[in-house]
Amino acid sequence: MKGWPATVVVVAVAIAVVISIWAFVGSRAPSREYELRAMEKSVDELRAEVREMRAVVRELRETLAAEATREDVVPEGGTALGPVAGEVNVEPVDVVLEVKAGGVCVLDGRAVERDELQAGLKKVLAANPAMTLIVRPDETVPMVEVYRVLDEAHEAGIYRISLATSAPEESAGPE
Repeated sequence: MKGWPATVVVVAVAIAVVISIWAFVGSRAPSREYELRAMEKSVDELRAEVREMRAVVRELRETLAAEATREDVVPEGGTALGPVAGEVNVEPVDVVLEVKAGGVCVLDGRAVERDELQAGLKKVLAANPAMTLIVRPDETVPMVEVYRVLDEAHEAGIYRISLATSAPEESAGPE
């Protein structure tokens, strides 16, 4: 039993070391109070950001209200949101775009060069916002060219598009 007291001493020292390390680590861990203060600081920062955003929104509203009353912005008899009623067709309209060989297109009965097509489509769309574009390609036009025309229509803001695969049939009528 000679080694027994030495073993007890070693175990006691080990327990003392473990307890002191645990106490040290526990004292270094953030307290509940510290965590609450950190969260309160975060909430205060968020509230300040919200106040700043509200101020910006208020400024924008005031600017928009001032712009809406300017005479150079609002046409006589119109609104700040758009042109005078009656100048825009709100009824659904079919607009035909014929794609011909050689880079020529016929938009609603008027010949348009390919480089002027997007501007022409935007004009037609501005006058007829409820329009449907019917794209009617010639048989000789490659599909790649048709896809380019469809892309230009999308870029012009037209999303109601139909693709006609053949010319409309002529009705002979009653005889």
